[in-house]
Amino acid sequence: MDVFGFLNLNELALGLSNLSMFPYFDMAHYIVSVMSLREQPDKRPSVKGALQHTDSVTSVCKRVCVCVDALTRICDGAALLQSGVSMSVRCCSGCMRLHHVIRMNPTVPSSRALEVSQRSPFACWFSSMLYCFGGAVLSALMMADAPVAPLSNTTNLLLASLMWYLVFYCPLDAVYSAASVLPVRLVLTAMKELTRTWKVLGGVTQAGKKYKDGLFVMIAVGWAKGAGGGLMSNFEQLVRGVWKPETNELLKMSYPTKVTLLGAVVFSLQQCRFLPIQTHHLIFIYSLFIVTNKTLFVRPLNFSPLTESTQSCCSSPNHNKRNGSASAQEKKPSDANKPDQSNPKDAENSKKTD
Repeated sequence: MDVFGFLNLNELALGLSNLSMFPYFDMAHYIVSVMSLREQPDKRPSVKGALQHTDSVTSVCKRVCVCVDALTRICDGAALLQSGVSMSVRCCSGCMRLHHVIRMNPTVPSSRALEVSQRSPFACWFSSMLYCFGGAVLSALMMADAPVAPLSNTTNLLLASLMWYLVFYCPLDAVYSAASVLPVRLVLTAMKELTRTWKVLGGVTQAGKKYKDGLFVMIAVGWAKGAGGGLMSNFEQLVRGVWKPETNELLKMSYPTKVTLLGAVVFSLQQCRFLPIQTHHLIFIYSLFIVTNKTLFVRPLNFSPLTESTQSCCSSPNHNKRNGSASAQEKKPSDANKPDQSNPKDAENSKKTD
């Protein structure tokens, strides 16, 4: 393209197209995939629900303690009621302790993957391998190849297994804690998105060799190879003993699935010569697009410019003054002539005048 020649980006695009994914980019892909498995939410009640429940139980116990204490004072310290007081006090103190424990420990891990990793390490390992090699397995099934063919590369399998072990079982949780730091997470995510480009292009090329000019077949295989981990999420959840049919990617697509479908369509059109662009130029454009968008989503806090601006406008003093003036104008004249009834003297004066 003339634009690449004008901006002197031809060498950069060629260098990116000749970049080797093994071992560093593959390691980043495995680490981020296993971390996404570990961070999968659970169906257990949230901390907010537990706090509300303990708050209600504590309030009930407080009321019981007050009632029993009043009865003991009326009955002049009967033994039966004194025992009831002691029991109620113990119950209330137990609820207080439970409430304190939940308040002081709001970050109790709620991921089912951690529970599965302790109960059945093999199931956890198998789920992690589906996250890492799900795209290759699904594309092999679509191309009528052996689904275990992607696992024949012993080096990649051992490397993925090593990353799984370090993320789940590293002493002091050092690897997961280090990879969760925002700058490190940004770098790993960017490296993982670069591997997505090669997967999509590899699936499109693989289908194009067997089905020449089969546009829809190339799109389907490229999409499956690039986003197979998400498309096989329901099967992976069954391995961990979870069934969530509402999380089907075909019903509600996530961002990686959508952007992979877009890449499969673009690369398929380029392979069928419907797009007048060279392959390495398209690799550079698509890689820059997905890396930029994905790294912008990796933030410690969710930020919405529209929401923040709306809230700031609503909370500004000028906005409040406008609302106050508008509400004052909307008042009826009859309401404005009436005296304030909150003051007793004004109320008496108004009665006398009437």
